[in-house]
Amino acid sequence: MKILAIRGKNLASLAGEFTIDFTTEPLCSAGIFAITGATGSGKSTLLDALCLALFDKTPRTEGSSDSISVSDTEGQSIGQKDPRSILRRGTTHGYAEVDFKALNGLCYRSSWSVARARDKITGKLKNAEIRVFRLDNQEEIQGTKTEILSRIQELLGMNFEQFTRSVLLAQNDFSTFLKAKQNEKAELLEKLTGTDIYSRISKTIYMRAKDAEEKWQSMYNRTKDIELLPEETVKQYLTEQNSIIESLSLLQKQQKSIEEKLNWIKNRETLFFEKEKAQNDLTKIRQELLEAQPRFNYLQRIDCIQPIKEYYLKLKTAEEQHIKAKVLYQTLQKQRNEISEKYKTAEDVYRQNESQLKKIEDTYILIEPQLRRARELDIRIENGKKQTDTLKFDIDKITKELDAEQQIYETLHKDISTTETQIKEIKKWFTEHEHFKDIIPHISLILNLIHETEIARNQKLSNEKTLISLNKTLEAQEKKLTQVRTERENLEKHLPKEIILWRSQLTEGTPCPVCGSIHHPIKQNTDTSEESLQSEKLEELKENADKMISSLSEEIGQISISIERYRTLIQNYETSYKNAHENIAGYFETFPDWEKLLQEETLGKLLKETASFWQIKQESLSRLSEKQNTSNEKLSAKTDLIKRLAETRKEREQQQLSESSRLSQLLEERKSLFEGRLANDIQTNYEKRKQEVSKQLEDSRKTLNDIAGQQEHLNGISAANELELNRLLQEIETEKQNIKVWISDFNRTSAFRLSSEDLPELLSRSPEWITREREQLADLSRRESICKATLIERENKLKTHESNNPGVISTNHDESLIKQIEEINNNIKSYQQRNTEISVLLQSHQRNSEKVKQFTNELDRLSLISEKWNKLNELLGSQSGDKFKKIAQGYTLDILLSYANKHLQELSRRYVLQRIPDTLGLQISDLDMGGEIRSVHSLSGGESFLISLALALGLSSVSSNRMQVESLFIDEGFGSLDIDTLRIAMDALERLQTGGRKIGVISHVQEMTERIAVQIQVEKINNGKSKISITG
Repeated sequence: MKILAIRGKNLASLAGEFTIDFTTEPLCSAGIFAITGATGSGKSTLLDALCLALFDKTPRTEGSSDSISVSDTEGQSIGQKDPRSILRRGTTHGYAEVDFKALNGLCYRSSWSVARARDKITGKLKNAEIRVFRLDNQEEIQGTKTEILSRIQELLGMNFEQFTRSVLLAQNDFSTFLKAKQNEKAELLEKLTGTDIYSRISKTIYMRAKDAEEKWQSMYNRTKDIELLPEETVKQYLTEQNSIIESLSLLQKQQKSIEEKLNWIKNRETLFFEKEKAQNDLTKIRQELLEAQPRFNYLQRIDCIQPIKEYYLKLKTAEEQHIKAKVLYQTLQKQRNEISEKYKTAEDVYRQNESQLKKIEDTYILIEPQLRRARELDIRIENGKKQTDTLKFDIDKITKELDAEQQIYETLHKDISTTETQIKEIKKWFTEHEHFKDIIPHISLILNLIHETEIARNQKLSNEKTLISLNKTLEAQEKKLTQVRTERENLEKHLPKEIILWRSQLTEGTPCPVCGSIHHPIKQNTDTSEESLQSEKLEELKENADKMISSLSEEIGQISISIERYRTLIQNYETSYKNAHENIAGYFETFPDWEKLLQEETLGKLLKETASFWQIKQESLSRLSEKQNTSNEKLSAKTDLIKRLAETRKEREQQQLSESSRLSQLLEERKSLFEGRLANDIQTNYEKRKQEVSKQLEDSRKTLNDIAGQQEHLNGISAANELELNRLLQEIETEKQNIKVWISDFNRTSAFRLSSEDLPELLSRSPEWITREREQLADLSRRESICKATLIERENKLKTHESNNPGVISTNHDESLIKQIEEINNNIKSYQQRNTEISVLLQSHQRNSEKVKQFTNELDRLSLISEKWNKLNELLGSQSGDKFKKIAQGYTLDILLSYANKHLQELSRRYVLQRIPDTLGLQISDLDMGGEIRSVHSLSGGESFLISLALALGLSSVSSNRMQVESLFIDEGFGSLDIDTLRIAMDALERLQTGGRKIGVISHVQEMTERIAVQIQVEKINNGKSKISITG
């Protein structure tokens, strides 16, 4: 995985667009580069842009709280963890974009963007968008935002957490980790490696074990709370229950016999009551029939006169129709009078309209010749006005164009003067900087030579300091070696115990068993102190002295080699400096004080600034010369154009004057005709008036015809109405006579008298009323028959019931029977209650027995589960999660150390990182000291940096073990290092980048950034803005 480019716009302090392209120079060839700038300038924002484009997250926002919100725009807020908060205040949109090489070898571009609603700075933030393209064919990866982010992780081979550990090295976190306490180490390691899952597993095991134990205890307590009856008690309850059942059976038989007697008495009373009720119902219905006799007679009279109903209805109908016809007759007479008046009025209106139309036609014949002349003049006047307006428009247009061209002419003239002044100033600047003329074409080569001299001089000075230090160390070690050798020689003077013994046995004149001499002067010279020296102690001191001599000799040899190596480096850097200096001198023969500027290390800066100004001035001179030539050509063209426009305007003004005079004559003539009114208007008014009068004439003719038709219609209706009145009068008389004859015949044969006055009331009853009345009277007769039958049926039932007496002595015998049944019922109730109590106790005992059986099985199951979790809890579980965390992190630390030691070998072969057995503590094996074990607390600043960097690189390797990460960014850890430690750090980083990696170092430490030629500079401008420039 390799980062190819980073782009962005309006992110935090980085206002506007910026681009960092690692595929173009100088970044393409740089193995190590620095990202520099003051604190708060926006250096870390570049890493935020990198993470945003790939993961829609940033390391800084991920570490903040979800629940805390900050103010965004007016009335809006945004969560601290929301990555959209990186959008610069006062802007409406922004983006972060990254080009990268994926695991599959293809190159992609991932773009993250955010904008405000309605493209206003006060608008609400929209949801961020993610888009990904292949760079070779511009094919876009489709899908939802979640799917696209998942696809990016597949292409990179790592998620956000792995990326921040593999690409963004947290070296300073490992510096803290090295010297942290045991518990703090676990927490830091958990944070660095993302292995907090082991802590959660440990807590989960503890909680599951606790939960299993609590479930078993709860079930055990429930089992203990269940009460069971003793076996003897159960047997007693069963015997008592059987006895109760037998007694109940006997009592129920007695109960049944008494209930039968009581029921017979009760039923006899019921039957007697029903018989009495039937007798009363029959008496009541007969009374109702007696009272309804007048209704029977009335219904009979109605039935008798039904034959005359037809004559009566015809008479009534004829009388009603006669009344209506008479009313209609009166109405028609009134309408005939009104219509006659309307006809007379309409006839007068028609004659008036006819006269008015003829008058209008006669008037038009008189004015027709004048209308023709007026139309001719109107056309000529209209054409004249159009011609005059066209000429005026042309004159105005030419005048505006002439004014605009005149203004352009003046502007061009001023621009030419300004350009001439600027060209003179630039030529003057080139004259003043004539000595740069031969230098500028070779500026890149010269700057590289200057950079080489600066590096050579700085490296020479640095190595000379190191050489002085090594010489001092060599002198000290040689002095120490001399002291140790002297002490060793002194130890040789001390004799072992056997020699002292032999010397004590020498006798003057007797030969020595070693040398054969008969004189032994050494015996007299031997000190008492030598005799008292122990042999074992002597040998031990000699051995220690020999080891120290050997170690010091080896160390002096190594220091001597280092001294020679540094002398060679100094000589090489001095040669490099002289060569570069000689090459530079060839370009600066005419340049004053260049050697002084080179020594002050300001020559390169001066050349860069001058070269930049030279290029700007050269481009400006070329642009201004071209501009001046173009402006002169334009000025000449404008002069000709202004002259042509002035001549054209003069011609148009003369034409306008002539046309205006001719138009005035036509207007005077036209004014004399119809006072200047348009002929078309007069024609239109005539036709409109004629049309209106013609319409009025036609309307009046139509109205007259309509009224005549209405008159004729009314006359016909009136005649028919008179005939109908006569017919109805004749019909009324006929029907009255028919009724009179029928009544006379009826009275002769009927039992009751009938007059014509009785007919309205008797014949007013509707058929429905007659039917309803007849049914009601028939119902009374039917109910009388039913009551008779019911009385006979109930008398028979009472006789039958009395013949089936079950042994009742008298009807008053029921009181003693009731007392007996109450006593029996009380006994039955008492037995049933006791039987229920026993049943409840036995059922409860049965249920509890079954529960105990079920709970015992469940207890066995829960006990087995609890036992398993308790065993696992003893091994790994803890309430705080520390137990399994420490075990797992021990293995994690071992893996991390194996990778870290590989990187440490690249940085320095002297050290090996080790874990203190059974702890998370670290120790160092110093190979230069014969594998001596050292505490991490004894490390110097430079050594701590190397170890921390190796650990950070190890974590990167652990997190990206499936791929090669070719881009690394180190964001922490340099600000607190001293100059010597910084030198060690830079040496380590330079060795590190030789492995093919591209390393970005984020720092504001001047001594460090001076060692790195290629830099991405983040510079503060104003108002919280920063700009990015790339140097090198």
